Amino acid sequence: SRDVDVGEIWVEFTASFQRLAKVDYLDGLGLALGAREMSLVHMTKRFFQVTLRHARTVPLPESGPERLHAFREALQQFLSDTDASPDQVVLCLPRQAASVSRLMVPGTARGSLDQVIGYEVERLLPFPKEEIYYDYLTYPVGGEEERLGVALFCLPRHEVEAYLAILTDIQIHPQMVTLSSSAQVSALLSCVPSLDNPCVLIGPEDGKFELSFIDKRQLVASHLFSS
Repeated sequence: SRDVDVGEIWVEFTASFQRLAKVDYLDGLGLALGAREMSLVHMTKRFFQVTLRHARTVPLPESGPERLHAFREALQQFLSDTDASPDQVVLCLPRQAASVSRLMVPGTARGSLDQVIGYEVERLLPFPKEEIYYDYLTYPVGGEEERLGVALFCLPRHEVEAYLAILTDIQIHPQMVTLSSSAQVSALLSCVPSLDNPCVLIGPEDGKFELSFIDKRQLVASHLFSS
């Protein structure tokens, strides 16, 4: 998969939990935004021992300046109450904030996949390329022809940067921005390491259902449906 460099921030939709699992010493803060609420988690890791220190869920307005203000207030209160000083911060945005598309490419394109995806972004996604952050996941497709499936994810720059500006202002420096679909799949694969068969992970979100399709231990598609 591909990371999009945003200064020192990475927009990534790969298995973040698997990356963090390789770290021996970690003081981490997770910020997960939903449509109407925000969850904050402070955890530590010392070699193989992972400890949940604090967790909190608070309501958020659906949109507008009030949502950003509530985000700032909730984060500052959480940091004050817990005295957390995280060295790893992950910001997780809700599935409804993202646009997702899929395509198939020849296996021979593997060596120039970044270029191929760069050409296809504006055709597949309903935004100009300069107005989004995007990343993609690849997976092998069966059949006689060697092909690669590509799941393409994008987030509007203005939305990502609004949250990052608040975090920077209160001296919190996230290392990663991800999406709920990716975070849920990463957590599932970490909790169920023997999961090898295709499956669908269903998560309710504000009257909708987020469906994450997993095959060969990879996220291959994500859809949002009204209930």
